[in-house]
Formats: sequence, C-alpha cells, structure tokens
Amino acid sequence: MVPAFRRCTSEIDAWRGTGPDQSRRVLAKHLSRIADQRLLDVADLDKATRHLTTLICNPPQTLSFFGVLPLAEECTRPRSDGQAVNVG
Repeated sequence: MVPAFRRCTSEIDAWRGTGPDQSRRVLAKHLSRIADQRLLDVADLDKATRHLTTLICNPPQTLSFFGVLPLAEECTRPRSDGQAVNVG
C-alpha cells in the first residue's frame, strides 16, 4: 500500500508538470526569443520567468509583500462595471 502523502505528492507533481511548470517552460521560450532579438536583457532566464509569473499571477500577494502590508480598498474589491482595476 502506498502512503497517502506519496500518492498526493505524485498527483501534485503530475499537475505541476502539465500546469504551472508547462506554462513556465512556454513563457521561458517566449522570453528567450525576445531576449535573442535584444528587446529584453535577461541575465537569468529561469529567474526572469519565475519573477514575471509571480507578478502576473499574484498581484495581491506581490503588492502586499506577501501579506506584510495592507492593500488599498480598490485593490481588494471587484469592479462592477467590467473595467480593469489599476493596482499600480
């Protein structure tokens, strides 16, 4: 019998391989192409990909320094008119 945490770990690994890890690989290819065209200076492709992913996918966490600082009200409430919220 396989322990539950081992099953869970393999399921998480499978999800990561087809979800976030795959997305990062695709994003890294795009960043690399842009860097090859000298439109972006990328010293560390992996680090740049992780940072861009964090900025895109986790704006509340990054704006609050992972919960250290409170967010302004306009960053935490949805807009009812369908317009994007300016968080910068």
